[in-house]
Amino acid sequence: MKKIIVFAMALMLVACSNSSDSSKASDDKVSIVTTSFIGYDIATQVAGDKATVDNILPWGSELHDFEPTAKNMTAVNEADLFIYLSVDLESWVESSSENDNALNLSKSYTLEEHEHEDEEVEEDEHDHASLHFWSDPTTYIQLIEATEERLTSIDPDNKEYYEERAEAYIDEIEALHEEFNEYTHSLTDPTIYFSGHSAMDAFAERYHLTITSLSDEYRPDADLTAQQIETLTNEIESSGSHYLFTEELVEPRVAKQIQSSLKEKNYELTILELHSYHNISKEQSEEGITYADLLRQNIDNIKQALGN
Repeated sequence: MKKIIVFAMALMLVACSNSSDSSKASDDKVSIVTTSFIGYDIATQVAGDKATVDNILPWGSELHDFEPTAKNMTAVNEADLFIYLSVDLESWVESSSENDNALNLSKSYTLEEHEHEDEEVEEDEHDHASLHFWSDPTTYIQLIEATEERLTSIDPDNKEYYEERAEAYIDEIEALHEEFNEYTHSLTDPTIYFSGHSAMDAFAERYHLTITSLSDEYRPDADLTAQQIETLTNEIESSGSHYLFTEELVEPRVAKQIQSSLKEKNYELTILELHSYHNISKEQSEEGITYADLLRQNIDNIKQALGN
């Protein structure tokens, strides 16, 4: 009798152990490491609660100046999925760019056809692409699709979950794109003025929007001359526009300088933000701000500047 009881207890222990192991396996999540808000946004929107997503770029910091730590690189190499923008923008990723777990977003899309000045731009392999390719929402949609496909290959058991979340996010961005595309095509030479570095060329090209900026340099710390500032000030005044855009996460020092200069002439100027999606603040990350939210904000601000 004692042998039977001992044997039964042993079976129970084995069963409990197997149950515990099974529970742990079901709780395992895909580990994703990203290098930017762009990768982080796409990963979190598609993966939902099936993955842990670690963005190694600190919130509120400058994308172009980031240098990874040894701990960052360990996380990159050990992740199930490593999402980065491009080697051109993030030269430090080169050593990990060919890893099996790496997804290069700059190689994950083709430029969609669109008409520009009565000429059709054919789909190509990035002949018209820019360093800041993600600012075109039609490109962003392709980045979502590429991420969903990679996640599905890593975690096929959750294929339908990833597909549904990707489709829902794509629908949200697609609706914003179609509405704004129709709006800008109804205008003749829509032009806005920007007091920062030029980082929205893909966005401007998509919507046939002219963004007159202070500098063609993509770096926010590019040197600006007094002549550049004076030229932009005169262009704003000559155009009759009363709006000036500035980039995110930086003190709009130059924009305020232009605003003050024009105010001396009794010319009112309102400063608005044109977000290029490089990064968001810590507070915005806690609020769950998404690319779609920022796209909607950009659209609303541009409409305000164009008087609609």
